[in-house]
Amino acid sequence: MRLHRLRFYGRVLHLLWRGRTVSAATIREDYDRLSETYDAYFTKHVAPHSRRMVSRLRLPQGARVLDLACGTGTLTLALAGAVGRNGSVTGIDASAGMIKAARLKRAAAGYDHVEFLQSDIGRVMDHFRDGYFDAVTCGWAIGYGRPCRLLAQIRRKLKPGGLIGIIENIRDTLAPIRKTAVKVAQTLPQYLDRVMDLHFRLPRGRAELGAWFERAGLRPLHIWEGREPFTFANGAEVLNWVLHTGASAGFNTMMAPGAKARCDELFVRYMDRDYKTNGHIELAHRYVAGVARKDA
Repeated sequence: MRLHRLRFYGRVLHLLWRGRTVSAATIREDYDRLSETYDAYFTKHVAPHSRRMVSRLRLPQGARVLDLACGTGTLTLALAGAVGRNGSVTGIDASAGMIKAARLKRAAAGYDHVEFLQSDIGRVMDHFRDGYFDAVTCGWAIGYGRPCRLLAQIRRKLKPGGLIGIIENIRDTLAPIRKTAVKVAQTLPQYLDRVMDLHFRLPRGRAELGAWFERAGLRPLHIWEGREPFTFANGAEVLNWVLHTGASAGFNTMMAPGAKARCDELFVRYMDRDYKTNGHIELAHRYVAGVARKDA
C-alpha cells in the first residue's frame, strides 16, 4: 500500500505539471446530468438549512435579490417568497439542466417576479451595475470559484446596507466519502487521469468564513454551522447517493473511464470495511452559513 501511495502522489504531481485538472465545463456537464435527480437525493435534505439562511437575511418586501449558483431554484424561490411580488429575484447557474428544472419550479409556483439565467457566476456579475442589489446569495457553490474574489465582486454589486448570504460545505464534510475516494485512487494510481482542488477552496468553519467576509469589506452579522445526518445500509447505497448528487460533480471524471467499474467496486468494498457498524453506515453533511452586510 505504501508503494501505491508513492505512485499516487507522483501521479498527482505529474498531472498538475501537465495541467490535467477537472475543468469548469466538465463540472457543468455533470450538473446537467444530475439535474433530474438533484432534488430527490440532495435538495430534500439541505433545503431547510438553505431556507434558514434566507430567514436570517430578514429581507424587506420589494427587495431586489441575486441568487448565484441557483441550481434547481429552491433557494431562489424561498427568496422570492420573502421579498413578495413587488420585489425581484434573479437566479444564475452555469448548468442548462439546472436552469430548466428551476424554470419548471417557478412555473409551478406561479412566480412572475423571478428570472433564471444560464451563465457563469463570475462573468455575469459584470452585467449588473454596482450598487444594484439589496441582497446577494450563493448556496453550496462558492467553493467552485475563488471565494474571496467572488465576495469582493458581490460587495460591489450591493447597495450600502445590502446583505450577502452564504451557505457552503465545510472542508471536511462527508470525510469518509472523500477519504474512501482517495484510497481508491491510491490503489489504482495508474488510472488517475485528472485532479480537482475543490476541497481546498471550502471554508474550514465559522472563523474562516468570517475572515473571508471581512477581507472583502463586509461586516459579519450571523455565522453558524450545522449538519445533516445520513444513514445508509451499505457502501452500495453510499455510492448510489454520491452518483446522484453534487458530491460527485467533477470528481467522477478524475479516474479514466475504463476503470469506472473497478473503482466503484473498490469504493463499495472500502466503505463497508471501514465505516459499516451495527449493520449500517452513518455519515454527516456538515456546512457553514453566514450573513454579512456592506456598511458603506
